[in-house]
Amino acid sequence: MNLDIIEYDGENFQVLWRLNNEDGVCYLDTENRVISTELCGGPFDMKPDALKQVRDEVQQWVDDKPERDREYKQREEKDAYYTELWDEWVENNEVKHAFPSVYEKPDDVVADGIYRFTHRLFGSVYTSDVYYSSPTRGDAMLEFDKAIVHTGDYHHSFLEGFEIEGDEIHFLTGS
Repeated sequence: MNLDIIEYDGENFQVLWRLNNEDGVCYLDTENRVISTELCGGPFDMKPDALKQVRDEVQQWVDDKPERDREYKQREEKDAYYTELWDEWVENNEVKHAFPSVYEKPDDVVADGIYRFTHRLFGSVYTSDVYYSSPTRGDAMLEFDKAIVHTGDYHHSFLEGFEIEGDEIHFLTGS
């Protein structure tokens, strides 16, 4: 069954859904239990067992909603934490063009060992003058900012990751 939840309207105690291009609604009681399942408009050829399956799936979706809401809130808090952390770091280190990947800290080590950073783009190559011992994400951002200016590619300014080749760490970018 390919059931899509279109809208949860807690104020009016209903869930709007769509199944095989047919719209319907499930009405809820005050404790968020499905009390009825109906098709909107008609006439439709939907068997009672399909309506029961819709009712069961909508009930499962409603039951799982608090957990989804908690996960969403945690993800928003995590995003806010890393955004604030990087915004402050970028400002303090005068990074002008590069944007970091979230969920990593500036002090997180990219790779253990001695490396330099490189960036190849459309025939232009940037190679850092410095070799770093266990370079951090912060080191990478500083070099990536320089690489953007060197290559002139201000479009691909989002640092998505790295590829290690020998003693070089190559920037993987996105727009």
